[in-house]
Amino acid sequence: MSTTLPLFWHLSSNNKKERIDASVKLIGALEQFQAQFIPKASPETTEDEEENSEKEEDALDTLNAQDVSYSIRRLIRGLASPRESSRLGFAVALTELLSRISTVTCSQIVSLIMDCSKTQGSMTGQEERDMLFARLFGLTSIIQSGLIVRDTPLPTSASFSTIASSLASYQEVMKQLIELGEKKSWLRESAWWTLGLTFDTLVRSSVLWKDDAIEATFDMIYEEKSWSPEKVAITVTLQDQYPQKDWRKHLSPTFKNPRILNTANLATLAKILKESASDEDGETGLKAAASGAWKPQVHYVWDIILDALLPAEASTKQPQGSLQEFFRIVVDDSLFAATSSAERKYWGFQVFGKALRHVDASDMPMLFTKNFMRCWINHLSKQDRYLHKVAKQVATEMQSIVQKNPTMGFTLILQLTGVHGNRQFDKLTRTKTVESILTSMDADEIKNYIDYLLGQVNEEVTETTDVQAVNSRRLWIVDQLSALIRNGTVPKQDEWISTVLEWLTIHGLFEIKKTSEKSSYLASEEQGDLIQGAKALIQATLIYQLCNAGEEDGPRAEALESCLKAASRLLESRKKDKKRRKSEAAEELPLPVDVFVDTIIGFLEEPSSYMRAVANHSFTRLSHCVQESTIDLILAQLERRNPSELLEDNDEAISADGEDAFDDEDSAKDDGSSAEDESDKKGSEVEEPDLELRKKVEATLEASGVKPTAEDSEEDSEEETMDDDQMMALDEQLAAVFKTRTAEAKKGKDVNAQREASHFKNRVLDLVDILVKTNPGSSFIIKDEEHLSRKAGGLLRSRIGKLKEVPSKVEAEQASKLLGDLHSQARRVRSAEILASFSQCSVAEITVLTAYRESLTDFVSRKSSSLNARFFQDFIRHFPSSAWQLRNAMLEVIEKAVNTQARSLESFDGRRTVLSIIIL
Repeated sequence: MSTTLPLFWHLSSNNKKERIDASVKLIGALEQFQAQFIPKASPETTEDEEENSEKEEDALDTLNAQDVSYSIRRLIRGLASPRESSRLGFAVALTELLSRISTVTCSQIVSLIMDCSKTQGSMTGQEERDMLFARLFGLTSIIQSGLIVRDTPLPTSASFSTIASSLASYQEVMKQLIELGEKKSWLRESAWWTLGLTFDTLVRSSVLWKDDAIEATFDMIYEEKSWSPEKVAITVTLQDQYPQKDWRKHLSPTFKNPRILNTANLATLAKILKESASDEDGETGLKAAASGAWKPQVHYVWDIILDALLPAEASTKQPQGSLQEFFRIVVDDSLFAATSSAERKYWGFQVFGKALRHVDASDMPMLFTKNFMRCWINHLSKQDRYLHKVAKQVATEMQSIVQKNPTMGFTLILQLTGVHGNRQFDKLTRTKTVESILTSMDADEIKNYIDYLLGQVNEEVTETTDVQAVNSRRLWIVDQLSALIRNGTVPKQDEWISTVLEWLTIHGLFEIKKTSEKSSYLASEEQGDLIQGAKALIQATLIYQLCNAGEEDGPRAEALESCLKAASRLLESRKKDKKRRKSEAAEELPLPVDVFVDTIIGFLEEPSSYMRAVANHSFTRLSHCVQESTIDLILAQLERRNPSELLEDNDEAISADGEDAFDDEDSAKDDGSSAEDESDKKGSEVEEPDLELRKKVEATLEASGVKPTAEDSEEDSEEETMDDDQMMALDEQLAAVFKTRTAEAKKGKDVNAQREASHFKNRVLDLVDILVKTNPGSSFIIKDEEHLSRKAGGLLRSRIGKLKEVPSKVEAEQASKLLGDLHSQARRVRSAEILASFSQCSVAEITVLTAYRESLTDFVSRKSSSLNARFFQDFIRHFPSSAWQLRNAMLEVIEKAVNTQARSLESFDGRRTVLSIIIL
């Protein structure tokens, strides 16, 4: 015993780990003592003699070691100790010890518990509470250890065997628990919870007296006609286990239907669960049990009812009632009623949280009832409300549920913004509940939400429809769509983003009157890529214009208008009347694809990287639909132009404006006041003066003997004393200064214009790259610009020159002419890099062999030929079958070679190299 005594002290520790360690050590030591203990053999006696001997000798000490019997008594007495957490530690150790040893009976332990927890009139309130709790914890230990239904005999004498449990001990435990609940109202919930635990243990057991114990349980529970939430909980459990019982006998006259969760019983059930029924209800005969003080924890009966109404998916049980009706009558019309107290509403929020964790997406709308949503929004909107904290906990619980299961988000948003909710839920409650739920949803649920929003727009408006309400709802839908686009945390998907942009474009720029298959605006299947490219271009232009303060005039607005007109012509059906055909033939409108590409080229001049990305993306869609005029439009941008020509055009335009201004000067002088006002306005917009130019002018005036006056000087100018010759000389000098300054400015403009032109051509070359990449079999590839820069050469070498697909529809005459021009220029160039580009162009143009024969003759017969051997090797490697036709001509001209490079081919190694390349 000396080894176990120190362990009892640690059973009262507030540290959970320390209590468990002490329990483990104590039980381990007691098991060793019991294993070493040898019970004393008792002589055979008659029953009367045995009863007398049991009274004289304590049976607990007879079959157990001294340390074990002491520990059992010590643990039972320790249940009444008020010190720290002794009740928890001693109850755990007692439960574990009773489950390990088989030398005690249920009646022995019940007797010890009842003796150690007797109450007396002289006890204080605290002492009485300690005794009642000791009895409750002791009985719970008997049940949880399994001792109450243990059917193994005790190791006693050979002539008599005693079973560890019996029907009498079971009934005694049930009786004590019921009495304990009746004695103190604040103990009833815990006592009846233990009563339900006792019945569950009995159902799982296989004792011989099981049926008798069940009948005894029914008799003890339904002996009293008063009803409490605890009795409802045990009834739901019993009906699930024994549905064949005559429940009408046990439930009447309080309940109308024998199934307690039936809709007909819900009104009565609501009064019981609200714990506010009167002592006697004349209509239903309901007699409520005495209830204790209100406590914030919701009753455990709600968990049992929700499990019965919403069985687990893996369970084969059927629901015992309707969740929708139960929640409407028992929760919404009772706990959340307008006349309900704040304490009952607090319970209601907790019940809602429990139900929210049980339901799936299909059952969730049943929980968002009218009274609940009204109460929740009211208490969530202001922090000074009594139930603001619990209302906020409900919102947090919703967000956590969506994070675990994103498929619940769409259903939740529909309820928050639906009939009983408010479309401006976040704004009304001053929270971000809807926004946080949206960020937790996956892309598929976001798409479902967008489809739902768009479905609400097209509601048919009749004479009785409230137009203001419809417009308000549509405005809210537009705000929701824009919020989805703006919110960076919402999972994005190209499919639903495209749907939103398309809807905004159509409803923002057009008025949809009626959908008709006979409409003159129809798109054919062949125009699919063209339509997609035009749509992307129009949407991007619209977005960029809106982001720039929605300018109504300007190049972007004109580009948007031209694209819309071209799209309208593109979608027009081919059935047109004669007058319309004649008018369009007279106007000679450009092709829609040309209009789109022209707009794209205009985007390339923009400094915005977004517009350049839009241009490349749109052209990728349009590249399959380009025409010859479209190629000419692109190549026209790559033509070499003198930047000074552009500046001269600008100067002419400026000078024209200046002449107009000069012509209007006289008329401006007539209007004295208005001219002064106009000059004041313009004076504020004048640029800062050029200090360097001003210094040169002042130096010229001083050299001519004229001293410049200060701006604020009122003295007469010395110009009055100068004669005509001096004035003419001064005029020539000033003209020279201004001319020099103009030349310097013009030179700077030339450099800037040339730089901008180079950048612009590089961007245009990106379009050519896209065309070749996306449409390698196009016949328009042969029309690429001949004099391209370094990037053009790289494009020719990496794209056009290495094409595996050969254009199938090419005019032979045109290809022959272009190939001849390329070879003619290749014979005159002096740059190896340019010659390599010509070689790649020739390889891409290969349809005739005449040009290569002439170039080969020029290469071997003229010493100053600019061609080289690689020019022909590229042709042989790419088209060996075509080059094989030139084998005879190649061998003949090599013998007549006068060019140094050509002579290298005259040797045996050179000829073998040429032949091997051709053969391979």
